Amino acid sequence: MKHLIVCDFFQVMLKADWRGYAESYSFNRGRIQFKRCVLGNTNFDSGYTVHVAGVHLATMLVNVRERSVIPSDCIQFKIENHRLYNAGWLADFQEVLQFMEWEVRNVQRVDIAIDGGDHLGMWERSDKRKGGDLIRVGTRKGAKFREIYDGDFELQTVDVGSTNSSRWLTVYNKTAELKKSNK
Repeated sequence: MKHLIVCDFFQVMLKADWRGYAESYSFNRGRIQFKRCVLGNTNFDSGYTVHVAGVHLATMLVNVRERSVIPSDCIQFKIENHRLYNAGWLADFQEVLQFMEWEVRNVQRVDIAIDGGDHLGMWERSDKRKGGDLIRVGTRKGAKFREIYDGDFELQTVDVGSTNSSRWLTVYNKTAELKKSNK
């Protein structure tokens, strides 16, 4: 059985001094470009798309609104999902960090996708689950889990742990999800 393991979501907070509001910026002889876009949220008042060698790499939110909540030298940086499935995204991200002299302050979210296996089937055949709890292994206490079934009573998703936690696991059939959403 062949498996494909990829990063499916990558978002970090950078320590970076950014005070700009221009429509675009170009660095490293045009290799790294920032283009202003209509973005922002409760924490940041503007955003830019990030391009390396003409390819859209990421979106970043800049210019902190409330400095008592987030330090003013922070940028939220999210690699675009379609780039995560192409070789070279990590090298491009590192190039931006090195050239701009930015550093990762913290990782906000990283999702890892493992494609190519019957993971839901393995879950259903497991004898480690019982009444909404995983059976304790070793000295660790069992984790809560939730199973989601479709109208035909086929297992679609398993969540282990809480999505409110910094650590949780979701298992689902991505191919079935994409077929359902017509992507």
